[in-house]
Amino acid sequence: MIVDRINEYLAANELTFDWYIQKEVGQLAEWSFSRQFMKKDEYDSTGKLHMSSIGKCERQLAYKYHGIQGEGKSIDGRARMNFFFGDLAELVLIKLAKLSGVPLIGTGQDQVRITLPLNSTGNEISGYPDGFLVDGREIKTVSIKSMPSFRFRAFEKGDIDDSYIAQANIEMLATGLSECVMVALCKDNGVFGERIIERSQAVVNKLRQSAKVVIKSTPKELPAARYEPNNKGKYPWQCLYCAHWKLCKPNAQKVLKGKNYELHEPLNTKEQLTESLELAA
Repeated sequence: MIVDRINEYLAANELTFDWYIQKEVGQLAEWSFSRQFMKKDEYDSTGKLHMSSIGKCERQLAYKYHGIQGEGKSIDGRARMNFFFGDLAELVLIKLAKLSGVPLIGTGQDQVRITLPLNSTGNEISGYPDGFLVDGREIKTVSIKSMPSFRFRAFEKGDIDDSYIAQANIEMLATGLSECVMVALCKDNGVFGERIIERSQAVVNKLRQSAKVVIKSTPKELPAARYEPNNKGKYPWQCLYCAHWKLCKPNAQKVLKGKNYELHEPLNTKEQLTESLELAA
């Protein structure tokens, strides 16, 4: 749908020059570079819910919703590089799609802010879709994601990250649309992939409930944590990369395993001995 047109364009002998696209690429790349590497992030999420994160752990959302300062994973240089690469992936794919003749609207500097009201007191979820595809008489939302090869292989098989599915569904619900074209870029080899995501009532209901749980919570009565350690005390990667894991898991420790860090709950002596023997074996 989008990827086929891009690949056809890139494989063709003739290329198209578009001054407006060239200018906007420069402006958006400049804006992203400045945002990630030249300005201190002072964005305040207190009292706000965002479509890009609504599928995450309810407790994590509540920490940000109540303005509670994080004491875990911070936005370091590596994270900023990943955010910048994500911005560039979206920029390149959207502009290549336009050069190849894909009818896209609401992209780049023309992105629109959408909201989904949650109750009569003004609570809402807001977001900025990557764009919209005009497919004949139908309109579909467009979502651009960049990912490493192991996630890309899963994406091609239809195994898509829950947070991506959540964002796509909430954006479809807010716009009254029923399908999302999700385009993925493999960061390791530059290969494109594409999947059609259909709006799921079950996913929508779950997201609405999560939002209500967050809104009704208080700084002293936070929602239950979604993730627990396995039988060896290891937490999933979502906890390690959470900015609030030190508040949520006060006894947990970052442990270096090989070349990567893991988040572990301290084990008792018997469990530690068993694990040591297993590692030695």
